[in-house]
Amino acid sequence: MVAWADVRFAHRFAGGPAPTRPTGGAYTRQCWGDVLRTGLACAVAAGIAWTLVTWIGHPERTDALHTTYSWAIILPGVDALWTVSHTLWPRRERPASTHRDCDSATPGETPRIAPMDPASPPDKRAATRSRPIR
Repeated sequence: MVAWADVRFAHRFAGGPAPTRPTGGAYTRQCWGDVLRTGLACAVAAGIAWTLVTWIGHPERTDALHTTYSWAIILPGVDALWTVSHTLWPRRERPASTHRDCDSATPGETPRIAPMDPASPPDKRAATRSRPIR
């Protein structure tokens, strides 16, 4: 997550390259890595919950911790289903002109919104909001 934010921050504020979106096999490999990390995280969480339940030894005080076991199975299962779907139907590359302002920008340039013309009339909603209440 830090690497994801770092690439976007560098692009936005430091003139770095635009972030790339993995497609095809690269995205599938990334998803399978996520499945392994999710499985490991859920196994650690279930292990900690089991340790606490065993250490405390009072079932009436540890009932809430027993739900951890079901979530530790459901979460990696959902993640695995997502990854299997991307293994069977890999993510395709998007066409370059899917963004509404891409045609106005040169390749590699971030599209910018044109400044507002001060001589243009204000929209009707702004004019009605500025009226005093009677």
